[in-house]
Amino acid sequence: MDGQQVKEKRSYVRADFSFRVELRMLSTEEYRLMRKRLGHGRPEKALMKFGDTADEGFRNTAVDPCLVDFLVHMDEKLDRILARLSGATENPPSANDGTGLNIGGDGMMVRIDHPVDLGQIVQASLFLSRMPLVFMDLFGEVIRVEPVTQGGRTFYHTGIRFLDIDINDREKIISCVFQSQREAIRKKRFARVEEG
Repeated sequence: MDGQQVKEKRSYVRADFSFRVELRMLSTEEYRLMRKRLGHGRPEKALMKFGDTADEGFRNTAVDPCLVDFLVHMDEKLDRILARLSGATENPPSANDGTGLNIGGDGMMVRIDHPVDLGQIVQASLFLSRMPLVFMDLFGEVIRVEPVTQGGRTFYHTGIRFLDIDINDREKIISCVFQSQREAIRKKRFARVEEG
């Protein structure tokens, strides 16, 4: 580029992989009250705790994937029941189920069915990994919305920048990103071995 240096806008590496996301739209006042009530860090929500890295977690552990799926579904049902009991689901349009397209230590890209406004504050609940189980509940701000048409349907690729992310949550995300990249490299090597 004619001797010009290109500056990368992202501070953290991102990985493209799919994960489920539930976004709840918050007003600025709701966000402020939640942050005040919860303190700076969010309470950690985990069904199981494993090693420091994603690889260590299941190296010497035999866990039935069906049990993990059952626990994840049970956790989701309990969250919905608690939300209904607290009256939090009186306004259904404030929630969007989506698919995460990529994620990094500072934000993520999510595909959802409905457009949201730039600057909208969201509470994102996401499962990054089932083995080991990594569930996160984070706050973010919408910084980009791009309509994309696929198969005659319009989806919205929504860029979200994390707000007040805890260092432990950031480390979990980075660990999942590197794990995803390691798995992609293994698959490529395995494919080359099978071809050769």
